[in-house]
Amino acid sequence: MTSEEKQSRGSLLSVVDLMHVCVNPGNLPAFIKSLTGFFKQHTGCHAVGVRLREGEDFPYYETQGFPPEFVLAENKLCAVDPEGELVRDSQGNPVMECMCGNILCGQTDPSKPFFTPRGSFFSGRTTELLASTTEADRQARTRNRCNGEGYETVVLIPLRWQGKTFGLCQFNDRRKDFFSAEQISQLELMAECAAITLAKLESDEALRQSEEEFHLLSQLAPVGIYIADPQGKCLYANDFWLEMAGMTLSQALGMGWVKGIHPDDRLGVFESWNAMVAANGHWGKEYRFQDKKGKITWVYGLAAPQKKADGSILRYLGINVDITER
Repeated sequence: MTSEEKQSRGSLLSVVDLMHVCVNPGNLPAFIKSLTGFFKQHTGCHAVGVRLREGEDFPYYETQGFPPEFVLAENKLCAVDPEGELVRDSQGNPVMECMCGNILCGQTDPSKPFFTPRGSFFSGRTTELLASTTEADRQARTRNRCNGEGYETVVLIPLRWQGKTFGLCQFNDRRKDFFSAEQISQLELMAECAAITLAKLESDEALRQSEEEFHLLSQLAPVGIYIADPQGKCLYANDFWLEMAGMTLSQALGMGWVKGIHPDDRLGVFESWNAMVAANGHWGKEYRFQDKKGKITWVYGLAAPQKKADGSILRYLGINVDITER
């Protein structure tokens, strides 16, 4: 096996290792810790850091190898005025300092040798770069703390997916020319995989919060509320629904809810529900609950489908209004 083949095989194995990290992310802190550790081990460079958005800034979320005083000094990127207020541009956006700010804001010029077409920055000789370029060339007022700490190789890669910037990955090493252009390209692809995982984690968290809010509101509503899968199996029911049916949630889950329907109405409920599913439409029907003590509650039931992006049914959201008095 040639050295090129060995390098290619090693690169593939590294991608497989990264995919394992991304497929099993756990929560956000666990994922970023695993990601930082992976990058540190994979590259072998002296220091690795991950910045993530927090409000309007992008502080370090996790670092390995950087001195604590460096992290403290470089943690925040937003410029502040003498009164401690954020400095903003003409559009009202906070002004971010240093090269990290450039990358996060997408202020890069791929015609410059230290920017890549994917919007990353890399230099294997920061001392020479600072001596041979101006702040205008670098498109930012750089703090130069990386070079001041002796880091000759600095790589900054955005964590960006579908136009949204989640943060960036930073790789620093005191050795010159530590990364090749091919390695930078591979790291950019890996950072994109990480950004996709961050997007999923963010989506999952938003969904979790949305479901918590729904459950809270459903408990306050003066109607029975339930969620069912396309086969009619109960996934959730609020307390009002459970009280009318005379059941606990554990008893109602799956097909257990059927026992809360009056025996004479069960067939009609099944037939109308199946007709709704077949027509891919909505459902509405009057029928009776009967609890274990024989108490009967007349209800008007309504259900509507929640659809996926491809149009298929994810689940049904339904309500039952008590119409006994009517």
